[in-house]
Order: sequence, then C-alpha cells, then structure tokens
Amino acid sequence: MKALLLKVDPQIRKELLARFPAQEGAIEDYIALMDSIPIPAVGERFHDHHILPQKSFPQFADARRHPWNIRALSPQHHRVAHLSWKRVEPVAIHRIKMLIYVDVATREGLDRLSTKTGARLTELVRRAVKAYVKEANLDEKG
Repeated sequence: MKALLLKVDPQIRKELLARFPAQEGAIEDYIALMDSIPIPAVGERFHDHHILPQKSFPQFADARRHPWNIRALSPQHHRVAHLSWKRVEPVAIHRIKMLIYVDVATREGLDRLSTKTGARLTELVRRAVKAYVKEANLDEKG
C-alpha cells in the first residue's frame, strides 16, 4: 500500500516567514520534511505534532480550531521533526530538554507513562540533559 502524504497548509509557511524572516532556508527545509513524512498506518503508534509549536505559536495550539496545524507522526518522525524545528527557532535549554525527553521516550518505547515508567524516564532524561549541557557548554538554567 502506498504511504499517505499530506502537504503542509500554506498558512504555516506564511506564519513562519512572518515570525522568522531570517530563517527562510531552515523554514523551507522544515516544511519539505513535514511534506515528506508519511501519515502512520492504522494501528501504528503515533504522536500528535504541532507543526507551529505551541510555545511559539500559542494562538494555533487548539487542534479543534486549527486542525491544519496538527500532524500525526510516528515517534521516530516526531523526533526528527523537532530536530528540524530547532534550526528555525533558537534553542533554549527547555526546548533541548523536551527534545531529549522525546528521544529517550522513543528509544525506551515509552509513549504512555505510568508512575513507574515516568520515574525511570525522568532519571534517564535528567542524565541525558546533564550530559548534553556539559558537552554543549550551556547554562542548564537557560
């Protein structure tokens, strides 16, 4: 069966270019990536991804009002989308922590958290963030 691809709504490109005009190349790469990622097949695990991130574009966070801003992605594609996004918007430490969280959760196969898996994931993320911050010479409070 052929993979189903959806094109990014033109509104997204318009919003991104208005907010980050100096990042046009990174925006085009991000949109091309989103256009190329297939929709997960029925029964596959998926994450809902806000193409315009909720923290940067809270006015488009509501999926019922703005369904064009939501894309179902496999956990692996979700990680790739966030890594691509960090080229568009400068990355603060809280965003790095979120990327690491998604990466660790994906590698560990933890898409639904219980108290037990949540505690394990929190510890894995804490270690990964500490290592990344040290390697990148960042201030962990940033």
